[in-house]
Amino acid sequence: MRPFHRRCLAAPLLVACPWLVSCGPGPVPVEVVDLVPEFRYAEVKHERSLIDLGTPSAAAALVGGWSWNETDPAGNSFVWAVGPRSEVEVFLAWARDLEVRTRCRAFRYPGAPPQVLGVLWDGVEIASLELDPAFAERQFVVPAERATPGNHRLGLVPAYFGRPEVTGDAGPAPRHPRKLSFACEWIALGDDSIAGGARGEGETLWIPEASEVSFFLEPESDLDLRWESIAPRGVDGLDVVWEVEGAAPVTAVIAQESDPLLHLPLPPVRERGPVAADRDPASVRPARLTLRAAGGVAVFGEGEAGVVLRRPRLTGDGRAGRLPDRTADVSSAAGDQTAAAVDEEKP
Repeated sequence: MRPFHRRCLAAPLLVACPWLVSCGPGPVPVEVVDLVPEFRYAEVKHERSLIDLGTPSAAAALVGGWSWNETDPAGNSFVWAVGPRSEVEVFLAWARDLEVRTRCRAFRYPGAPPQVLGVLWDGVEIASLELDPAFAERQFVVPAERATPGNHRLGLVPAYFGRPEVTGDAGPAPRHPRKLSFACEWIALGDDSIAGGARGEGETLWIPEASEVSFFLEPESDLDLRWESIAPRGVDGLDVVWEVEGAAPVTAVIAQESDPLLHLPLPPVRERGPVAADRDPASVRPARLTLRAAGGVAVFGEGEAGVVLRRPRLTGDGRAGRLPDRTADVSSAAGDQTAAAVDEEKP
């Protein structure tokens, strides 16, 4: 049995705009897009519980300030940090106090001052870590008010970096061609292993905990998100985020007891003059619909936690045009839509 700890959002997700409401029966809707086959073109993101530095799997998370992948004689992979700041990208699906552990070492030599890392979260310092000459674990916590859903930057800023003959004692410090500061083997995020990936099969979408699926659209009018049924498994429900270019994003939460219809408005734009709508660039309104597994509940039991959404589709009124058939055989912009296996020897 895999335990699922209770997770709490930093603040309840509320409808941020009066337009995003459930509606009663109306005119016969026109189906614009079936989200299950459209899943193959969606962007899929999931949390990573481990950034295994020094291996190819870590490449997607590295932003900058890292050198080549290396391996020590014992077979442990690591990467040296270079420059004034080394950063990784972190995606979070829900807000909580996030425990982060890392295994790093300082580049030490005669006369080298203590190496202290400033830990930045989205550019704000939240901790400092003094490193040993040998690899050792360090940990810190990102508070829930900062560890919110979405993409973040985790930065490690060394107290100094440079060649030993410059930063150490002039006499005993060895000459070295590289400006090194510290090295890391891995960065572990949270205390759970994330398994499985989002998928669209038959008539259902499966969105596991700690992941989100985004669909990209250019709607011509208001849309409605409809579904036949929703079955949360070990999570509270499904967060829905509707973003239209030029307007503030609006959010809602749908659960098993929710009415199977959610209105997605296309906010009006200011007048652009007597230009025909089909030739006016302002008439094209890029939009993004994101479905994200909401926070977990206490203990779920066997199997994966997530949300099963049956027959999800977008409909509109008579002005809405159906999404054209795709002709290019492309995969998701997110690339790999399955979670990589976690090395049991890693945290």
